Amino acid sequence: VAALDRELKTSTFSLGKIKNNESLVSFTSFSNNDAIKWIIREVNKTKKQISYDVAQNLQYSVGNDAAILKNEIDKLIAYVDDENTIKNKDIESISTKSVNYSVFNMTDALLSLNINEAIKIAKNLLKNGEAEYMLFAMLLREFRISYYIKALLSENVNTNEIQKIVEIPPFAINKRINIIKKYSLNILLSAYQYCINTDYLFKSGQISQIGITERSIFGINCLLKKDK
Repeated sequence: VAALDRELKTSTFSLGKIKNNESLVSFTSFSNNDAIKWIIREVNKTKKQISYDVAQNLQYSVGNDAAILKNEIDKLIAYVDDENTIKNKDIESISTKSVNYSVFNMTDALLSLNINEAIKIAKNLLKNGEAEYMLFAMLLREFRISYYIKALLSENVNTNEIQKIVEIPPFAINKRINIIKKYSLNILLSAYQYCINTDYLFKSGQISQIGITERSIFGINCLLKKDK
């Protein structure tokens, strides 16, 4: 993947390059769609309703662990009480968010140049036991996705197709698009390459994993500010 990433240039980027490389298309280790269908079935068993998009939001917010999802569904059923339908606002109100979702918000804060919020989220995740390198790797993934979204948009690929490629729900796609629209494709590529270079420095023993996430947040913040 790293070799392919180094070859990606804004002038040679193509939708086919992403689609023809499995490592670039799949961002998850097991089918998110199966988890979403399971959520819908479990909710329907209680005589409540949940749309596919809202179930997708719950899966993205909470993760794919069945036990955790079941607990969150039970919480939502109790929360909506006499209401027949679970909505996105209910998920936002009471669901316990996964690490992935927190990293998504951390990346949004960074892209919004709210570095204090990005650092705060990172510190909270580390305090709660998230491994330093794994947190950095998730940040790298978020900037890979952000770059791909921007590149696909530059080819006039519609959001439905983009969603299928990067496998994140519509609300997340739309939120990220609104944030990255102010940035050039080149600056997002530079931010992504910054993460790749940092990853190389760590894996080659040139830097420690201690502080790697905060170091990356500060470095990317400097890059993004140059595009203002």
